[in-house]
Amino acid sequence: EYRSGLLRINLITNYIDTIFIDNIGQHLFNDLDYDIHGNAYITDSEAGAIYYYDVNKNEIAHTFSSPELVYPNGIVWLKAAQVLIVATVRGLAHIDLVNKNITTMTLLDNGFAHGIDGLYWSG
Repeated sequence: EYRSGLLRINLITNYIDTIFIDNIGQHLFNDLDYDIHGNAYITDSEAGAIYYYDVNKNEIAHTFSSPELVYPNGIVWLKAAQVLIVATVRGLAHIDLVNKNITTMTLLDNGFAHGIDGLYWSG
């Protein structure tokens, strides 16, 4: 049994706040990306899930899980499309935050995307 959470650090006052999830079981928060309001989308590699940190409520909540989300790692939030791109053991997953749909992304030119560690969106 593992416990995952976030550390929120104020770099001016050096105050450290720890926010844990309430779910019992195996969890491993791995990577995160922020939206324009400072909220975070977090991959949970052990649970195969995405969590959401609400900066105003100072709470972490389960947002998305799917059998297709195998060991999610890298994550990037795309504002314009309201989607998450998540690196998994199987490749890249496209998660529509509005409809809660997940699709596997096809790479061009026989690319290889299995086991990617981190993601960054440029564009």
